[in-house]
Amino acid sequence: MNLLTAAQRDWAGTLCSGLCLSHCLLTPLLLASGALGTLGAALATETIHWALLAPVLLFAVLSFPAGVKHHGRYLPAMIAGAGLLLLLLALLAGETLEAWLTAAGALAMWAAHGLNRRWSRG
Repeated sequence: MNLLTAAQRDWAGTLCSGLCLSHCLLTPLLLASGALGTLGAALATETIHWALLAPVLLFAVLSFPAGVKHHGRYLPAMIAGAGLLLLLLALLAGETLEAWLTAAGALAMWAAHGLNRRWSRG
């Protein structure tokens, strides 16, 4: 029994990807401004990165195989695979590349969920 419809899974995946992108872009700015204090330091930890990646992976596993089965197109799953690879590489990369890889991976996931949602409708 599925608790979420295909469209809801893709919306949730899009939301998670947006949160990753927002975290990636806003945390350094907020840290530099000193606006977050201790909370800002917590947002920059590796634990937060893994915690954000977990739902992205979950919704990818729930969305893309079902999408391929429904609409028969592999492109969203391929884009998502590239996005997930970029997000995983971002966790392993140094600080210089981390933001770029995370942004690219999150945007790829966002696009993949959008295509999957569009093609699952019609």
